[in-house]
Amino acid sequence: GQQAHTYKYEGGGAAVLGSIQPQPLDNQADGSLDLNQVVAAIKADDFHFARTRLLALENTMQGKVLSLDYLAAARKLTRENGLALHLDGARLYNAAVKLGVDAREITQHFDSVSVC
Repeated sequence: GQQAHTYKYEGGGAAVLGSIQPQPLDNQADGSLDLNQVVAAIKADDFHFARTRLLALENTMQGKVLSLDYLAAARKLTRENGLALHLDGARLYNAAVKLGVDAREITQHFDSVSVC
């Protein structure tokens, strides 16, 4: 999303180091991304566009915890659309405490997780 650390605060690292063109969407009041907007933002398979390959989420997002149901829905969306799912997990353990679950209950939905 527009407020994600991987987009807003990392000095353009994804673009500079990874040749990645982020397409951030607005975060909802609960910290989530509207999954219908995510689907609408997936680029057509056309050489004129950078290919959409990844959905990156942050949990927590500005202090708001993404629910396990939301994460499962995001996982379903990425599988249906051939995308990988990444978690910026800098506050993964905060989310786990708030949800009252082991961190693995959160990370099971993701292809990759960063924790710093």
